[in-house]
Parts: sequence; C-alpha cells; structure tokens
Amino acid sequence: MSIIIAIEKHIQTFKTLPKPEIYLSLLVIILAWGGIALAVLLQYAGLISHAASYPWGCVLASFVIAYLAYIKKRKDIVTLFTPVYTIIIFCGLAIESPSLSLQLLFALTLMALLVRLHLLFSTQSKKEEKILSPEEEAELDHIWEERMKR
Repeated sequence: MSIIIAIEKHIQTFKTLPKPEIYLSLLVIILAWGGIALAVLLQYAGLISHAASYPWGCVLASFVIAYLAYIKKRKDIVTLFTPVYTIIIFCGLAIESPSLSLQLLFALTLMALLVRLHLLFSTQSKKEEKILSPEEEAELDHIWEERMKR
C-alpha cells in the first residue's frame, strides 16, 4: 500500500514541474537518444564510418541536464558535474574503438539522473517547508523544555 502512495507522490511531483523544466527534460531525452539514432542513420547512409565515433548527442544532453540542475532551487552536485564526466568518458579516455553500447549506457544513465533530479530536487527541503514565526518558535522551545524536564 505504501508503494502505491509513493508512486502517486512521484507522479504529482512530475505534474507540478514548471514548463521550462519539462521542455528541458524532453530536450535531454531527444538529444541523448536522438543523437544515437542520428549516428546510426549517418552510418547507414555512408556519411560516417562508425556510429560510435559520434557521441555528440549524449555530450549535448549532459550540458542540458547540468543546466537543468543549475536552475533548480536545490542543487544536485552529481548532475551539475555531468558534463565533466561526459568529457572524461567520451573525449578524455583514449579509447581505441568506442562502442555504441557505451553511448546507450550513458543515455540510460542520463535518464536515471533526470528522474533522480526531478524526484529528489524538485521538492522543497525540510528547512524550506515551513518558516516559523517568533511566536511559534517560542512555543516549540517551551514544549522542548517541558520534555527535557521529564
């Protein structure tokens, strides 16, 4: 039963996203998977020799998801550093023969980061949920003191 409640809560989180965040999320998906599809199509058309040597869809998607993490009120350090990981994986490592499966796994990772970003960092933190007035703080202090006396 609690699983159903958790799923409903997550669905509500996605429904309350601002439109720019929805558009940027769709752009991440389109760039990551569309870049892979474009590379395969360019290989079949004979314009490039190997589809795995064309990772630019995933690279661009990583920059978009990092920007999406940057505009959130709560910052996600893992998603903010996604472009760094991308440059290291696709440009920094001198892989002799990069594979298309590397791009597919990276695109899946971007999707997992996107879901994580929206579920964990779209809500307010516990500190931001309610700011207490001085009267409420005094009342809570009084309650706390009473409990400590027991």
